[in-house]
Amino acid sequence: MDMGDEMESQGLFEDRLPSGEIVRDADTLKQALDRQSSQPIALLGEQLVSQGLITRDQLEKAISIQSSSREKRIGEILVEAGAVDGDAIDAVLAIKLGVPKVDLRSLKIDPEALKLVPNLVARRLVLMPCFLHRGQMVAAMKNPLDQEVLQQLRFTTGKRAFPVSADREAIEWAIDRYYRELRLQEA
Repeated sequence: MDMGDEMESQGLFEDRLPSGEIVRDADTLKQALDRQSSQPIALLGEQLVSQGLITRDQLEKAISIQSSSREKRIGEILVEAGAVDGDAIDAVLAIKLGVPKVDLRSLKIDPEALKLVPNLVARRLVLMPCFLHRGQMVAAMKNPLDQEVLQQLRFTTGKRAFPVSADREAIEWAIDRYYRELRLQEA
């Protein structure tokens, strides 16, 4: 029985996490992953306004710019205008798509997941393999929407990637800690 099945057997899959809540344990993360696809669809700009990250006026100006030139996405326009930073856009998109945000300092990392992704690959891709869930690699990434990184992870592990969100600093901290522990265990 893998870690994902073990957590699932404990019956801890109840209601979906509130948007923006940081996941601190594998049980809650698995619950969020199982319910990921049921998130309601909302427009990015509207979510930014509802969360107080931009004003209605800033959104309307960005929409006006976008309507004259469809080459840029609304998030790019807002970042270029200085209305919001890229990290905030990534966080809102992750919530919008139902991607859980994890606390890597609290989450239990499965050494078997680490063994599937070499340290140098994790560092290059800036991702932290967490555990396997239903045969998929759960990995924390700064931008869980980065298809290139997800594709490289699939190629490296031979498994479908299930991205979750984490801050870059937390990912780098986790890579340092858990790969060091893995080296010591294997020595």
